[in-house]
Amino acid sequence: MANRTAIDSQDVEAPKELTLNELLEVLLRNRKIILVVAVFGLLLGVLLSFRARKFTATGEIRIQPGTASMYRTSATSLVTGDNADKIASEATILQSRTLYLQVAKELDLVNNSDFWESSHLRHRSLDDPLVRERTYRRMKSMVSVTRAPREEILSIACTTTSPPLSAKIVNTLINDYVAYLFQMRYGATQRASGWLIGQLSDLKVQIEKDQTSIIDLQAKLGVLSSDEKSPNFLFDQSLSSIDKASSEATIDRIVAEAKLRFLQDSDPNLIEGEVNLLSQGPSSPAGLLQTLRDSQAKAAADYSRLLAQTGPNFPEVKQARAQLDEINKQVKAEETRIINQAKLSYQAASANEDMTSKELQQKKVQAFQSRDEMVRYMILLHDYDAHRTLYEGLVARLREAGITSGMEAGEIDIVDLADLPAIPGPPSPLMLIGGGLIAGFVLGCIFAFLFEVLDTQIKTVEQAERATGLTQLGLLPHFLATLNASPEARVSPLLVDVAPKSRYAESLQTLRTNLMMSRPGDPPRVIMLTSAVPGEGKSTTSMNLAATLARHGSKVLLIDCDLRRGTLAARLGLSSKVGLSNVLTNSATLDQAVQSVPGNPHLFFLADGLRPPDPAVLMSSTELGDVLRAASQRYDFVVLDSTPGLGLSDALNTGQLADAVLLVVRQRHSNRKAVTEAAKAFKSANLPIVGFTLNDVSSGSAQYGYGYGSYYEEPEDKQSTVKA
Repeated sequence: MANRTAIDSQDVEAPKELTLNELLEVLLRNRKIILVVAVFGLLLGVLLSFRARKFTATGEIRIQPGTASMYRTSATSLVTGDNADKIASEATILQSRTLYLQVAKELDLVNNSDFWESSHLRHRSLDDPLVRERTYRRMKSMVSVTRAPREEILSIACTTTSPPLSAKIVNTLINDYVAYLFQMRYGATQRASGWLIGQLSDLKVQIEKDQTSIIDLQAKLGVLSSDEKSPNFLFDQSLSSIDKASSEATIDRIVAEAKLRFLQDSDPNLIEGEVNLLSQGPSSPAGLLQTLRDSQAKAAADYSRLLAQTGPNFPEVKQARAQLDEINKQVKAEETRIINQAKLSYQAASANEDMTSKELQQKKVQAFQSRDEMVRYMILLHDYDAHRTLYEGLVARLREAGITSGMEAGEIDIVDLADLPAIPGPPSPLMLIGGGLIAGFVLGCIFAFLFEVLDTQIKTVEQAERATGLTQLGLLPHFLATLNASPEARVSPLLVDVAPKSRYAESLQTLRTNLMMSRPGDPPRVIMLTSAVPGEGKSTTSMNLAATLARHGSKVLLIDCDLRRGTLAARLGLSSKVGLSNVLTNSATLDQAVQSVPGNPHLFFLADGLRPPDPAVLMSSTELGDVLRAASQRYDFVVLDSTPGLGLSDALNTGQLADAVLLVVRQRHSNRKAVTEAAKAFKSANLPIVGFTLNDVSSGSAQYGYGYGSYYEEPEDKQSTVKA
């Protein structure tokens, strides 16, 4: 056997990035998938283009935060928040569930076929929770509220298939919003003044009693004038001062109590507005709360923006979350502090009232003890004036609160109501059809690449090269195509003999040439063919490669080295009773076991022989080397049909005695991982593996022929029975 140099072991090449040509080949291989998905997208676009076009109606309102504060006289009215947060809050109210359902109720949208885009409707009611929820979601999908940057204008748009319905929904929503805003803010005043009205009723009854007592004393005393400035009606200066202080203390106590009760019964979100209604001093504690709420809104907006951009686990998002939580705690603490401050104010006012009342009573007792009925008359007169002053003061406060709440609702201006839209909005039918086609094509490409990634079969030379890390020595076309094209090819499996002008025969000639050139100056004489797993076409390739070598006049011996499942003898129509196993066990000589192949005088065959009990022992024996050396001396070439490489040691042992090892890979059948593992095993064992051949390549494949398939065909006037 000729000397050989083992190929150095090397790892399989790392996967390379796909080139543009390879990407195009992937698309071409999966063009049916792309075409089906693209057609589906086109049909979907055509189907959608027949749907009713939608019309969008738009209305605009203007938000002017702080307009009402210009007419307030208290210092607290000067405390305003961020206008952007104010407008954002109003936009949220416009999209609230309450307003949407109110509009749906007024327009009876639940029974409107245009609203549901359905001609078949049964009677529905908003009292049904499921209908109410579906109606709200439908409204939410139809209506949008947007604000131009740095503008005080809010645009309200509604999109439906009916132009009148779109306009009605927008206009009704705007009108209901204005009414709701007025009711909400006026309702706060009504709640704040509810307790004050009860106090006014008590004061009114007390004033009527005072008037009755005064009239009775006037008649009894014969007093015609109740002028307290007369010297005869002057009381002690201290009594007058204490009486005045008592009245003021009572007013302060009532207002403080009203504020405390109102704050305790109110929504915490309305504290800053309701405190202003009953403000007593030059400043209000709600100023800090408003500032905190502004910071809270800004922190919430920052957190939402960061969360949408980076996700919940990003450090800046966590920091924004912590900052928002801290501001929320401060807002809660400030609300609690305001209520506690109101409690302290009420307690102080109550204590002051008690002290001044006790002092006044003491002075009155002294006056009654030292004066006659006239003194009692003047005391009643003073009580009457005090009660009347208190009553008028509370009425003035109540009126001021009502006026202030009315001005709050005046911060909203309607700029434009929605008109009937005349032109339907996008997308147009052409856009839907084109978009469906493009989307289908893109989705088809995605499916094609996904199918390519999930498919572990080797389909291209490039995939085989990446899997093996070897050089491609030949491409063998589909074997059955030649069988179907040539009736003579069915008689013998040696296609190169019965169909010498077929593509398969020409491809084997190329494989033979590349094998001979794999070792320049010293062509391999002992050639072993193997594969990763069974079913790769290794045996068929071995037979036809041996026949191709024999066609050049060389004396070739084909040996079936698969002592486990050898099939060459049966396929060649020869006997397998005496073969390699007999020679290795010295039960027959090489000359006795070798058979001639009919139809090819230069081709000889050594069958596998009888099945041995342990084939691995025979294939690793020294006798195998002696047999191959003897065969290489008698024959020009020795072709070994070995077992698959994975899971068996036979191929590794046999390959050590070969001059060249050829790996057979079958297109659309071989598994990439299996081929990679087999190539690694051969290289790790230092086998002289010279390359691979891609077998069973489809004639229509871009990997075979490159458009030159017709080159192998005979002209019509010279065609033989053998066709390419």
